[in-house]
Amino acid sequence: LFNMSSEVADVLTSLVTYRDEVPQGWSPSSYLANLALWDVEPAVVMALRAQGWRYTRWVDDITLSRATPPRLAEQTAAFDLVFGMLRK
Repeated sequence: LFNMSSEVADVLTSLVTYRDEVPQGWSPSSYLANLALWDVEPAVVMALRAQGWRYTRWVDDITLSRATPPRLAEQTAAFDLVFGMLRK
């Protein structure tokens, strides 16, 4: 994404992790969540809107809602889209 050297990437990684993790609530968490989803989230949001869902996200908290109760198949399809995005 940023075309940086592996040395720079290593330093940045060490700055935003503790014991090989990003601790919950640390300042970099919101930036890292946005970076992780920047290229896949817009397509997922559009697909969900087409199915009648409203997608909202605050940092790493994702919520799906809609005006009418979904059928199980609709709910499963929406969850599959979101989980697929997170796996990417």
